[in-house]
Amino acid sequence: MVLAEIRSRLGYLNDVGLGYLTLDRPTRSLSGGETERVNLTTCLGTRLVNTLFVLDEPSVGLHPRDTERLVRVLQQLRNTGNTVIVVEHEAVVMRAADQIVDLGPGHGATGGQVVFQGTFPEILAARDSLTGEYLSGRKRIEVPNRRPVRLKEVSGLPIAARRFESDPDAMILKDTPVAIPFNGTPVAR
Repeated sequence: MVLAEIRSRLGYLNDVGLGYLTLDRPTRSLSGGETERVNLTTCLGTRLVNTLFVLDEPSVGLHPRDTERLVRVLQQLRNTGNTVIVVEHEAVVMRAADQIVDLGPGHGATGGQVVFQGTFPEILAARDSLTGEYLSGRKRIEVPNRRPVRLKEVSGLPIAARRFESDPDAMILKDTPVAIPFNGTPVAR
């Protein structure tokens, strides 16, 4: 009985993308998303029903494969009679939602109003939703092919920057001066 429960709990950890965690890892070293997913697996293990779950970006840091698994776990929670509210920016999670509530029109003090409420297909057609504009592809964030590298000095010591090539040996800094601030004091190696 105990072994079955342990296997079940470890299976839940694997289902939410935390299969890489070791038992000797201190909880204080977990990221916010990892902590939230650990708590989620605890709830799954207790088989709670008629419970409200509010999750803040549980997909942060997950590989796309693990995001799909997280979605299945969230659906499992919902299907067992719970209400699941997720604050999320990941399209895969939004696509799986029964309802999407888009707050805006901006962020921080310029937001906080309901701009849209409906299903994923409906937000794709919504013209007043900035989220819908990006999800539908009507708006895009252009990423330059090559981002600029800015050279600067820290307390008079140069920070050397070089463009890394696809050759793995080129990714090793050899005979390159680097200044790294340590507690406000630059240390050169």
